Amino acid sequence: MDPEELRVEGIFLNRETLERQKRHYPEFTDPKRWARFVRSLRDSPGCYTMGAYIDGRLAAYLVYCRDGAWLRLLYKMSRTADLIHFTNYALDYQVIEDAAKDPSIRAIENGFSSLNGDWGVDAYKKNLGYTTLPTHLSIHLHPAIAPWAASRPVVAAVRKAGVGLPAPRAPAGGKGTGSRGGDEDRENSGEREAGAGGLPAGRKPGICPLWRPYLVVLAWQLWNTIRRQGIGQALHRAARFISTRLQRKKDAGAPPRVSVVEEVLGLQPGEWVEVKSEAEIQATLDARKKCRGLLFTDEMRPCFGRRYRVLKRVDRIYLEESKHSRRLKNTVILEAANCLGTDFQCDRYCYLFWREAWLRRVNAGPSEPGTPFPSTIARQEDVS
Repeated sequence: MDPEELRVEGIFLNRETLERQKRHYPEFTDPKRWARFVRSLRDSPGCYTMGAYIDGRLAAYLVYCRDGAWLRLLYKMSRTADLIHFTNYALDYQVIEDAAKDPSIRAIENGFSSLNGDWGVDAYKKNLGYTTLPTHLSIHLHPAIAPWAASRPVVAAVRKAGVGLPAPRAPAGGKGTGSRGGDEDRENSGEREAGAGGLPAGRKPGICPLWRPYLVVLAWQLWNTIRRQGIGQALHRAARFISTRLQRKKDAGAPPRVSVVEEVLGLQPGEWVEVKSEAEIQATLDARKKCRGLLFTDEMRPCFGRRYRVLKRVDRIYLEESKHSRRLKNTVILEAANCLGTDFQCDRYCYLFWREAWLRRVNAGPSEPGTPFPSTIARQEDVS
């Protein structure tokens, strides 16, 4: 495509595409910013544009670039009235066909996985045969600001501003991280379509805490708890928070404890198990309260010493917030052992994930799962 043609007609395709996807990017809708964008494409070596036409008018366009052995598809916009002609498919097919003729191109990257819940875009790419692969991102500053923005004083100030601020916390249990762990197997995580991803491997999305004043966040959380659950629950949570912080400082000087327990029971649905005592489970946890990457949460503490029936084994999970697939080993979910959500003000009542190392097989169970037995209560009293 001629850059001038893209500048004149492309902005209309931008507006219709963003309106369909309920997004707004001034870079593509403001005439001045769009003209600057088109100029940057024209002046950037290795950047190209391709257009699909119907009756002489531009129906869709694709911006892509050559990056070493990779061909990266950057932007694609289309006219709404011409979607019935599958112009996007035509552009993708033409680019793939041309790339297949060039032996120096190893792979085609079709952009990031959708981070705004646009599942249609992800499904479209996967239907074309693209797969998700992990990637790492790096930030390159503009040469005009790099000398001072990347200087040691500025970097030190930014790091100092972020020290001690709370990291985003995911709900325990349920559909997400937290009780579901995720540090165990990462080889199947997918983060970017066809070879590049939205987040570095092992990272979870969340709100950056850099500009959130820590004390203001704590005060807001305290007020919110008082308003929703009362002063008693607020004081209880505040006391537990202070106790946890003090314990972390106490443990900071101690050598890290690594979980090495890997008990394999091979539990199957319908079998009865008993949750081990607190001391036994603590022996399986590392300094992060995890057993091989799976977190033991406070929501699981009421289950100590109780008997449950195995509902099913858990071999694979999908994390909606990060769009990662995870494999789990030696993990089950139990009947009537659900996350109450009191720590997170969550009413989803999700299943909790249990390592087999936290359970022991028993021959018989009570009439209702979760009923305590005198023998288990006695063991808890002995431990306490």
